[in-house]
Amino acid sequence: MLSDNYKCIQGYECLAGCLSNYFNYYNTDINESDIFLCGDGFNIEYSGDLQYLRIGTKAYEAGGKFIKKYKIPCKNGFMSDSEEAVKMAEYCIGKDIPLTVRVNTGRLSYHSVYHNSPPSPHWINVIGSNNRGYIISDCAIPSLKRENIAAQITGDELMSAWEAMRYEYIVFDKEKLYETDRERIKRDSRDRILRAFEEYIRPKRKWFSSTRQGINAVTSLFDDIVSCLRESREELDYIIREINYQVKLKGIISYRYVVKMKLMELGLSDIYVKEFDGITDRWNNLFFKLLRAGMTGRQEELVRIRDEAYAVKGMEVSNIKEILYIQ
Repeated sequence: MLSDNYKCIQGYECLAGCLSNYFNYYNTDINESDIFLCGDGFNIEYSGDLQYLRIGTKAYEAGGKFIKKYKIPCKNGFMSDSEEAVKMAEYCIGKDIPLTVRVNTGRLSYHSVYHNSPPSPHWINVIGSNNRGYIISDCAIPSLKRENIAAQITGDELMSAWEAMRYEYIVFDKEKLYETDRERIKRDSRDRILRAFEEYIRPKRKWFSSTRQGINAVTSLFDDIVSCLRESREELDYIIREINYQVKLKGIISYRYVVKMKLMELGLSDIYVKEFDGITDRWNNLFFKLLRAGMTGRQEELVRIRDEAYAVKGMEVSNIKEILYIQ
């Protein structure tokens, strides 16, 4: 069984994390930062409308795009019913075949965050079974402090959560995973981070669109929060809670940890990495402050947070320009 020697490694996006955990299991030096960057996950957008709010990266799409771009041998499909799903899971476990399944978090019980957050689609690896059910690897639990876990789960719980996503699965060809073009991927991910940084600090404006991109996405969001008309403090609180949910789920903060992984791998000086890390902490703290401000409803507090966001934006531009200059 894979679970005998499998190590669950922390990830930040579920599908990319699942795939990078399998690469690690098969001793193939391709990590989540390679998948995120080569899959064009570093693409940050804000819809420009609090009523139709969308803010996040393309991290969720990056895993699938990476698989197609580099022709990672796999089969993606749906099972028709629970009987077929059980047969597939048992077959893959028995043959040590890497299996990733899409589940609904609203039907998972092994972590408290899934009890307290709205249900959402999520990928996990199924790595073993025993007389108590299945052993799964969840490398991207969206808790306050990101977590990963290899957990025992009952057959009923897995099948219920999997059924809600129509038993969607990805089965990877374990023999072919060894043959993935590591050199090309490493080269592409280095080139992509430099281009992505350029696009991030100098985003193009989309004509006839309210969408804001790159470094302007978050500051535009704070501008809109300060200036939006709302009928009650409850409405403000609702908007800000939705913002924080999307920020947590769609990678506005977590993508930075993946980027940091690549900067360290490229041998960037600790000075710039620590500065990048410090800016991440500042963005993170701003969203915590925003959550508190939503409960108080004080306009002056919102203005202070917006002004601080512009100060952090300036620090970030300087940091990224320094990184680009030395690369």
